[in-house]
Amino acid sequence: MAHSRLSFHQGVLTIDGAPIFQLTADYPYYRDHAAQWRPKLQALKDLGIRIITFYTPWRHHEVDGRLDFTGETAPNRNVIGFLNLLHEMGLMAVLKPGPFIHAELDFGGLPDRFDPRENPRVEAMLDNEGQYRLWHRPLPAPFGTYFRQQVEAWYAAVITTLITPFTWPKGPIVALQALNEGIYSDANRAFTAYDYAPSSLERFAAWQRAEGRTCVAGAPRQGPTPTAGRADLVGHMDWALYLGDYLADALGWSGGLLAATGLPVLSNLHPPEGDPLATDWWLAKVVPEAWGPVQYGFTNWIGCVSHDESAFYRYLVLVKRATGPNLEENWGFSELYDSRYRFTVIPYFQTLLCMAAGATGFNVYTGAGTDGWDETLDTHHDRPYPDTAPIGADGTPHAKAHTLKLLGDYLGRWGSEWLACRSEQPVSWGIYPPYAALAGWNIPPEQWQAGGVEPPVAGEGLNAFMRIMRAANHDFGMVNLAAGPIDPEKHPALTLVGGFFMDGATQQRLLDYVRAGGTLLLARELPRFDGDLTTPCTILADGLKNPGTGRFTLLPGNPFAEEASATDFVRALADHGFAPSVRADGSRTQAWLRRHPATGVEHLVILSLAEEPGDHVVQWEGGSVAVTLPRRSGAMLRLENGRLSAALVKGVNDCDRQFAVPAVRCAGESFQAEGVGDWLWIRGDTEVFQAWR
Repeated sequence: MAHSRLSFHQGVLTIDGAPIFQLTADYPYYRDHAAQWRPKLQALKDLGIRIITFYTPWRHHEVDGRLDFTGETAPNRNVIGFLNLLHEMGLMAVLKPGPFIHAELDFGGLPDRFDPRENPRVEAMLDNEGQYRLWHRPLPAPFGTYFRQQVEAWYAAVITTLITPFTWPKGPIVALQALNEGIYSDANRAFTAYDYAPSSLERFAAWQRAEGRTCVAGAPRQGPTPTAGRADLVGHMDWALYLGDYLADALGWSGGLLAATGLPVLSNLHPPEGDPLATDWWLAKVVPEAWGPVQYGFTNWIGCVSHDESAFYRYLVLVKRATGPNLEENWGFSELYDSRYRFTVIPYFQTLLCMAAGATGFNVYTGAGTDGWDETLDTHHDRPYPDTAPIGADGTPHAKAHTLKLLGDYLGRWGSEWLACRSEQPVSWGIYPPYAALAGWNIPPEQWQAGGVEPPVAGEGLNAFMRIMRAANHDFGMVNLAAGPIDPEKHPALTLVGGFFMDGATQQRLLDYVRAGGTLLLARELPRFDGDLTTPCTILADGLKNPGTGRFTLLPGNPFAEEASATDFVRALADHGFAPSVRADGSRTQAWLRRHPATGVEHLVILSLAEEPGDHVVQWEGGSVAVTLPRRSGAMLRLENGRLSAALVKGVNDCDRQFAVPAVRCAGESFQAEGVGDWLWIRGDTEVFQAWR
């Protein structure tokens, strides 16, 4: 039964019907001295944080065969006391019980007794070569009977002891998280990375039978051979799509157990990796529409988004795939991931990007440094954890804390209003997972040509689409074509690279979309075969001869091919009435404008990709602004009826040692900070200036 006062609707947490922007910070209580809990939590609260997220490590709380949640064996195991403290301090909580949690813990937080080498009852997870999948130790197969039974027992104890007694409002818990970044932080891995355990192979065979496949050849363990026929290709496509169902089943099972508490349950998917095929792997497997009670959320462990173009666009894939909150933004780790994360501008830039792209919250991971764990928990990492958190391990606020406080002040005033505002994004990319399921095998072009067809395009086309759209400061959406009816009001225009096949139900869905008034801009070709790659099926091609009230255009060539001109597609959109609503002084100025549907309020995010400090000019119908920024920094502005009412401008790029005096010009008015620094200005109320030190 759902909680009567808590819900999660369209990616937004609501409490008593009021939408809450999830400004959260993670605090790993289990890594710290219990005496540090209160001062660290108070320091985070002082920065504007109202929701604390935390994992509950199974290996930490299981001692000599029993669970300690009271601190009987060690003070920092007293998670009941931690929950009481959160509630006493007026803080809310998102509890994350795993069972695997990563969190830089030994064995990902699992007790060592689940090592298949030491416990014959534990089935091992295997890769395509039959080798153990490792996380310090061999990982258990998620669908192995014994492991599943043990996870159910762990969840039952957590639900009974921690969740039910401490559910808001009698306690601090307002939401839960199921699993971690997939099952074992592996949702972005290649199709051959997992899971070839017997329990998974049995599920795959059953999956193929349910799909009506007449030829079941077993799970492919490598890419197709150059002479492979379509039956072989179907087997490879099936395996990739099965992995999406595999993840959905795991999330649905664990999320269903947690959702029985009535609380919202979230996921925390991470972005595609840097491999050229990684976006295909990700698109084929990440299908939030199939996750049942589990809501979409995400993390960002991707590289330096402000300085790496690939990371920038992979992050956009992550945020745009579905609506939800960021549940882990790296605000603290430099030695472990990238040395540039010790600088404040790096997580600040990424936070603004995730918000601009549509995130309904962001998480500071972690908000405070810690140094109080014992060797049974983590034997691999140095202290403190993390090394450059906003609040140090000794409780001292650092430079990141000052900038985070400015963000907290801005969102504390207007976070709910921000959620109500919308960016204009009339054009959406159509995701068809089977295209990604084949494109992700890197099948040689000559193999497709020998079969008389063009290779499917998925991740490559999406990446080109995003670059074209952002170069024009054109915001966009995404929609899974295979998930259900497509609403022309939500997605006025839809585009993708067509393929030689598409299942009949999806073809009909696209035809219905056009006939209901949608605009379909299809590159390359219309499908000629059904989802089995062989049976003729031309529902879409035949139906589009009479498009009804909608419009259909078969784009000349492929505007998303590497050699195509980036302006061709933007021109085609303009010809159909979908010109960008925001104009900037070049692609090095990235801008997103969000409008409130019922008031004259607008929020504008501007990110600089320029190499030098300077002004960034943005214009739209009814308004314009100019903001002075250092290189690769950003600003967030609030306007009322075209007049500036608030500005948050980061004038210090401490990573590149580039500086600017923050300034904004808007509607004939000019405002400027007193010098180089980070600046929050609120009309008639507040001006906070953090000078560079």
